[in-house]
Amino acid sequence: VNVVSPSFFSIDKNGKLTENIGSRGQAYLEWARQNNRKIWPMVQNSGDSTMIDTTSKIMNSYTKRKELIENIVDVCVEYQLDGINIDFENMRKEDKDLYSRFIIELEPRMKELGLVVSVDVTAPDGSDTWSLCFDRHVIGDVADYIIFMAYDEYGESSTKSGTTAGYNWVNLSLNKFLKTEEIDSKKIILAVPFYTVLWTENSDGKASGKVVNMKNVDNVLPDNVDKKWDDELKQNYVEYEENGKTKKMWIEDIESIKAKLSLISSNNLAGVAEWAKDRENPEVWEVIKEELNKQDSRQ
Repeated sequence: VNVVSPSFFSIDKNGKLTENIGSRGQAYLEWARQNNRKIWPMVQNSGDSTMIDTTSKIMNSYTKRKELIENIVDVCVEYQLDGINIDFENMRKEDKDLYSRFIIELEPRMKELGLVVSVDVTAPDGSDTWSLCFDRHVIGDVADYIIFMAYDEYGESSTKSGTTAGYNWVNLSLNKFLKTEEIDSKKIILAVPFYTVLWTENSDGKASGKVVNMKNVDNVLPDNVDKKWDDELKQNYVEYEENGKTKKMWIEDIESIKAKLSLISSNNLAGVAEWAKDRENPEVWEVIKEELNKQDSRQ
């Protein structure tokens, strides 16, 4: 890990930049500097449905965009940051070009300070507000890095059970980033999940999901459950009955992460990101190190 991205900044319902740092955050910043980690804190719009109108108002106003950019610049200077990570999600499709404009306007202000701009985006195919709200080609051209959040293929809120991040889906999406969106591979950081979802299906097949951290998977599953490897998804899958209902899980573990990480060297990507620290099995870091060494050997 050479970059940390703490969730220090967010947009409130009035569109103002708010801080969540305090004494613990200050201690974290000091730790990161002492341990030679670059610091690119997230600027979030929270992503939930209550913020879609607020985000739209900001994007549709040059004055509000400029104010937000200047506030970002101010905190970068105040906290001596190395860069910023823009994590805006759940936006209106019709604001796609305005969001790109926001990144275009932000980038030169960051460059004046010698800082990195990274932007989180979802997979290319999906709903208007979660996928089609990004112009990945423009963002990938302007930003230093575009971080592909390669998870929630089937998210916790889905009523249909499925994998969090199947290898085939991640690979297909990456191909679209590289070929359809024409993004330079050295600008793409592949973000992998340190979590999965335990699904409960009713008799009618309708599912409800609960997020399970990678490190807790074995504690959640029954001792005698039979794990089966799915070579297309490159994941272990389990299915069992409990209290008259069907339980399903597509497991994120060392093997599934390793398979996804292989896409970094094969596609000559910039690196890997993870969501989120302390959800993982400690052994995963050695796998990440090994896969990134393969990338280094290709350069």
